[in-house]
Order: sequence, then C-alpha cells, then structure tokens
Amino acid sequence: MARRRGRNSGNNNSLLFLIIIGILIYLLFPRLQLNQEQNKSQNQINETNLNTSNSENQTQYDIVAFVVGNTENSPAPEITDNKNISTTLENLFYSTEAGELPNIVLFSATAEPKTIEIEKKYFLGQAANELASQSNFNDLLKGIEKAANSSPSCSGADYFAAINEALEYVKGYDNPLIIVYGSGLSDIGVFNFAFDDLITDSGLEKEHVDAILSSDNRFANESYPNVTVNWYGVGQTVGRQPELKEWKKSVENTYKAIFEYFNIVYKFYSIKVSSNTESVSSDYKVNITALPIIEENYELSLDERYLSFYPDTAQLQNQPEVEQLLKSVVEKLNKNKSVKIKLTGYQTVCGKTKTLSIQRAETIKSIMVNLGISADRITTDGVAGPPDDRTEDPLCGSTGVAVEHRTVILETYK
Repeated sequence: MARRRGRNSGNNNSLLFLIIIGILIYLLFPRLQLNQEQNKSQNQINETNLNTSNSENQTQYDIVAFVVGNTENSPAPEITDNKNISTTLENLFYSTEAGELPNIVLFSATAEPKTIEIEKKYFLGQAANELASQSNFNDLLKGIEKAANSSPSCSGADYFAAINEALEYVKGYDNPLIIVYGSGLSDIGVFNFAFDDLITDSGLEKEHVDAILSSDNRFANESYPNVTVNWYGVGQTVGRQPELKEWKKSVENTYKAIFEYFNIVYKFYSIKVSSNTESVSSDYKVNITALPIIEENYELSLDERYLSFYPDTAQLQNQPEVEQLLKSVVEKLNKNKSVKIKLTGYQTVCGKTKTLSIQRAETIKSIMVNLGISADRITTDGVAGPPDDRTEDPLCGSTGVAVEHRTVILETYK
C-alpha cells in the first residue's frame, strides 16, 4: 500500500510540473512573438537605411559643374582628397564611353564668373578611346584640382552669378550636379556680403530673398527641381577674412533660402580649416565681409566696380550709388568707435604726383562724414600709381586711361 501511494504522488508531481510549464508558455509566448516582430521590424528599418545610404552614394549624374571660390578669402579647393567629390566623379567617369569626355565644367566665382579650362592632357586616356582605368581617373582628378586652384582672372567674388552661370549650363541635362567649393562671401552682385547687411544672427529671411529674386526679371520664373547642389565650406574663410564664428550659419541660411526659391535640392558640408589652411596663390583680392561690427584690420577696396571717377579728377560720376554703398559701412564703424580709418587713393601710373590720389581719398572721406562718421577718425593719403595687386601696365592718354587704377582703399586700425 505504501508503494501505491508513492506512485500516485509521483504522478501528481508530474502533472503539477506540466501545468506550471503550460502556464509559463502561456505567459511568455506573446512576449516572444513581440520580440520577434520587433526584431523583424528593426531589420527592415536597418535594411531601408542601408539601401537609402547606398542609393545616395550611387546617384548617377550626367554632368558635374564646379563653382570654385579660387580667391584669397576661401580655402584652396581640394578635389583628390575629398571622398564625396571623388566618388561622384568616379561614377561619372566610369559611365562615360571610351572616346568621349566626361561632362565636367568649372566656373570661377570671381566678380566676372568665367569657365576654367582643364588641361587637355588630363583627358588623354579617354580621348584616345582607351578603356576607363584608375590611372586615367587619377589623372582627371589632378587636372580638375589644378584648374580649381588656378589664379583668378580678376579681383572680387560673386558666387551667386557663378552659380547662375552653372545653372544655365546644365539646363539641358536630366540629372545635373553642381559642386560649390568656397566661402560664399561675395563682394559684388545681387547678394553682396561686403557692403549689404547680410551677416545677421540668422541670415536673410526667406521672404526677403524671395522678394529680391522675384523682383528681378532674370530670376522671377526660374525653377530647377532636377538640379542638386552640394556645397563644401560655406562660410569658412582663410587669409585676411576674419573667421565668421557664430555668423557662419548666417551665410548658410541665406543660400538655403536662395536654393529653396529655385526649388533646388541642396546639401552643405563642412571642410577642415585651420591656421595653416592656404587659399589660392594670387595677388587678386576679395573685400573683407562686413560683420555686424567692424573691428581693426578691416580692409575695403573701392575700385572700378564701385567707384566711377571722371578721368583726371576726384569727381564721382556715380555719387548716389557710392553713398548708398557706404551707408551700412559707416553704420557698422559707428558701432565700434575705438577703431580709426585710413583712406588711401590711387591713380594710373601715368600720374606724376599723388595729389589726385589724395583728392580722391578726400572725396570718399567727405561722403562718409556726411553719412555720420566723425571726421577726426579718418586720415587720408595717396599713392602716385596703382594698388600693389595691379601689376599690369595701364594704357595712358585721353582714350585709354586704365580706370581700374582709380581706387580708394579703406583700412581700420587702433
């Protein structure tokens, strides 16, 4: 009898064990199912992100147009060491049939935007009907970088005009890419960062940009939804141009508003800039951008783009425009009364004395005083010749005076 009780007790224990297992499975199974669904969902998300990333890296463009700030306030363009740029060019290069040249064009963002020629020797492999090779591609990268770093043809910068040149050039293509490399700081044109009040806490408001562009017949009805712009180094500077620091975003936001007006897809990339970063080697200069407050060591070159003196006189042909130009400069100078101003006039090398140069500096001083700056903060001087960066020989005489030498340079000091 005792043995039968033990058998019944064992059966009862087994039954109890199975009941407990059943309860645990009942409680845990929904959680296991949920975890499996979550893992499946996460895997789908990861796969989507991976596909999106790959798709972005493998975008096939049918033309690449460069706009390079090859002037002395922008970092020298780097093409070969920039992975994003080289990968994009590599895709274009290997999709080009042998015997044909890749659709690549460069524009210099100077005051007078011009195309920059890439030396033909860097295209020799493709032009000779050779199969695309890594060696040919490396040659092409070197050629593009050399062209991008060539000395500009004149002083000044107008990124907006250069970008518009590029937009016109790529109009007939299905999937064009414009690569901009430079600070974006223009000192002439529609968006002038040296004179106009464009550097603010947040940049130009979109409504302001829309108003400027829609009021100009050249841009009123333009739209480029198939164009992509990748910008490297917007608001990043070297050389004489002070670092923009907290105002860098202001420049970026202004260009964002411009691209959104034209329905352009855009992306901005920062580049590495240090005290050792060099600009393009050139004697041509870009005016320092007028920050909200002008500090010492600020320099403004009022050359033929802004001043129009009658020949052999200190009288301006465009005084109302010059007054408007200097208005915001005077306002900013009055926010920092610790700095003093020196105005230096220049003339053609035909001049025998510096009298005319001094008189031209005095003309600009008079305008600035009338605009509200104290006369005792300004000194004037003159040079019997052109500025140092103008080395070409001017034509002399009544019909051939080199107007580009009729310049007044404004400098600040303490």
